[in-house]
Amino acid sequence: MSKRILGVVLVMGALVASNAYASRARDLVLGTGDGGVILGGNGSNGTFYTDDAYNMFYNPAYVNDYKNWAIIEKSNFSAGVGSTALPAGATGSAIGNGGATAQGGFATSIGGINTVLFFNRQDDLEDTIYVNGAAMRPIELLIGSDMNGIKWGLGVSYAAASASDARNTAQTTSVNDIVARVGFSYMDFEPFFNWRISGTDNNVLTVNGGAGQPSNKGIMGGLRYHWGEWTPFAVYKYTQYNSTTDFRAYGIGLGRTMKPTEAVKLAYSVAFMRESVGYMAYNLSNTVNSGNTVSTPFNGTTSAGDRTVVPINVSVEADAAAWLTLRAGLGYNFLDRVNSSTFADDTNARIGATAHAGKVDFDFAVGQGSGGAGTTNESANDTNAQSFDIAHNFFTAGSVQYHW
Repeated sequence: MSKRILGVVLVMGALVASNAYASRARDLVLGTGDGGVILGGNGSNGTFYTDDAYNMFYNPAYVNDYKNWAIIEKSNFSAGVGSTALPAGATGSAIGNGGATAQGGFATSIGGINTVLFFNRQDDLEDTIYVNGAAMRPIELLIGSDMNGIKWGLGVSYAAASASDARNTAQTTSVNDIVARVGFSYMDFEPFFNWRISGTDNNVLTVNGGAGQPSNKGIMGGLRYHWGEWTPFAVYKYTQYNSTTDFRAYGIGLGRTMKPTEAVKLAYSVAFMRESVGYMAYNLSNTVNSGNTVSTPFNGTTSAGDRTVVPINVSVEADAAAWLTLRAGLGYNFLDRVNSSTFADDTNARIGATAHAGKVDFDFAVGQGSGGAGTTNESANDTNAQSFDIAHNFFTAGSVQYHW
C-alpha cells in the first residue's frame, strides 16, 4: 500500500512540474528560441518556442491559460543598465532596467474576466532611452476572456518619473512610457501586436539645453501556431528614438515540446533571425544627437553591421522527486554572422531547479559572479557562465510562486 501511495505522489509531482507557469529564473534557463534578438535576454519577456505564462507580456491572450497564481521575484542582477538594445554612447540610467530588479504580480478572475496585475517588470523598458529611466517603475494590467473558443487579451503598461529641472529648480521635468498590447488565440493560431503609444522624455530638454523633446516609439507583431507538438512562429520588431531607427529585427522559427516519459519534458527549436537598419548613437550625459551617427544597428556583438543569426535551443525539465524539478537549457548559434564575419563562440549552457511544497514553488537559476561571494552583483548573462562554484554568487535569479 505504501508503495502505491508513493507512486501516486510521484505522478502528482510530475503533473505539477509539467504544468510550470513562469518565472524569470525558469526562462533564463530555457531561453527564448530567438537568440534574444526580439525578446532580449533578461528573462521576463517570455519565450517563442515553449508555452509559458510570461508569454502573456507579448500576447495577452495567454492570460486565459494561466490563472490563479502569484509570484514575487528577486535577482542578483547588477544595478546598472541591463538593456539588450543599448546604443553606443548611452550611459547611466538612460536606459530602462537600470535599478531595482525586484518584480511580481498576480493573476486571477474578476467577474469572469481573467486579469493580471504586474509590478516593476523592467524588461518592458529595455529597448527605450530615458534620462531618468532608473526611476521609472512599470505597472502592467492585462485582461482577457474566452468567447466561444476565441481567446482574446488586452494589455497596457505604464511607467513614469519626474525630476527637478536643472535649469529651473522651481520646475520639474517628466517622462512617461505607455505600451498597448492585443492578442488572440483561435484554432491554434495566436497572433499578437504591441505598440508603444507614448515614450516622451522632456528631461532631455535639461540635458541638451532645450534642443528638442525626443520620443521613444516602437511596434512588435507576430504569429505563433500550435501544430500538435510543433510550434512555428514569425515575428517583427521595430524601435525608434528621436525619429531615428535604432533597431529593426525579424525572423521565423520552429519549436517542438515533447514528453519522452511522464516525468520528463524536452523542448527544442531552430530559428532564422535578422537584425538590420541603423541607429543614431546617443550620449545622454552631455548632448543628444551630437552628430555621432552610426549606420548599423547595435547587434549584441563587438562588430558593426547587419547581423544574421540561426539560434538553436534545447531544454529539458525532469522530476528528480515529487518535490524537485531540475532543468537545463542550451543555446547554440549555428550561424552568427555580422556582415561577412562570424561572431565568436557564444554557446551557452544554463541550469536551474524548482522546489515544490504543496501549492508553493521556489524557482532558481544558477549563475556566477565575477568575484568572491557577496563582492559583486551578477548580470542576466551570468547564467551562461561555463564554470561555477560555491565561492562565487550562486543564484542569478529566484522566485516564490503560489497557485490556487
